Amino acid sequence: MRNAGIIIIILGTLTTSCKMESQYKREIVLLDSLIYAIDTCIVSLDKMDTLQYTELGKKFSERTNFVQAWYKQRGDTIHRETAMIMAEYRELRKPFMKFKGEYERVEKELAFTKNQLVNLNHDLQHNLLDTNIVNRVFLEERQAAEKVIADTQSLTVSNMVSKRKLAVIEPRVDSLITVLKGS
Repeated sequence: MRNAGIIIIILGTLTTSCKMESQYKREIVLLDSLIYAIDTCIVSLDKMDTLQYTELGKKFSERTNFVQAWYKQRGDTIHRETAMIMAEYRELRKPFMKFKGEYERVEKELAFTKNQLVNLNHDLQHNLLDTNIVNRVFLEERQAAEKVIADTQSLTVSNMVSKRKLAVIEPRVDSLITVLKGS
């Protein structure tokens, strides 16, 4: 009989605690929106083709080396127009080479930040943290999430701009190489 009373008290406590609402509704809503934004960034990052960057590195080197070797072999100085094309082409190499490391850093940061936000969301939903801790941790996690979201957007824009520039300059470099090979 005594055990039945204890079980009823425990069930009553569990039922009451399950129905208890969080005192952090506003923070939970903001966390949910940050988690959604992080998920959107993860999807955006997953759509980027990272394999092409390895191939591009090889192409950059091959094309640049060919043009330099061609002019060096003939003892000729590079023409101003050719120099401008190659300088513009070489200028693209840095963002493409930097991309892979930046991509990996942002990818890890997104995963870590999402995990932190999900854990904090859980703690807030169940009122597991003191208000002072919530205020400090919430602010830190929000700032970290906003930074990695901005980093992802910057990486996405940089990737898009670099690809557009490459689409313009690459055919010009290919034409130059074709002309040089024909000479």
